[in-house]
Amino acid sequence: MLYLTNIEGKTKKVTDWKSYNDTIMSMSFQINDHQKIVMKGFSEYIRLKEEVRGILNKIHGTSKIILLGRAGMNVAIVTLDLRKGTVTQETKDYSTAYKNKPLNSVYWKKGVLCNPKVFIQEV
Repeated sequence: MLYLTNIEGKTKKVTDWKSYNDTIMSMSFQINDHQKIVMKGFSEYIRLKEEVRGILNKIHGTSKIILLGRAGMNVAIVTLDLRKGTVTQETKDYSTAYKNKPLNSVYWKKGVLCNPKVFIQEV
């Protein structure tokens, strides 16, 4: 589950990324019952999903959740592979942020740049 906290400190569960319009202070994603990934302090945020579609069998659904936070020309990328149950984190240049291409997307949401960081929090 994705949660966004706005500049007023209100946290909201977000299911429709496109319709969220508040300035983001932090973005978190619940990994399991005991942990969540937190991204905070970035100037822009985006949440991507990679879908799986089976050709010969009925595989259908989200295979990866990708959380990105931009600070200048650097992008922090957290990938949750739902099929493998893994979490990876990396930092890339904006020009190669997603599949070695820039993300010139209207779906970037405004944040507040202030000491950007990514961490896993126990809940």
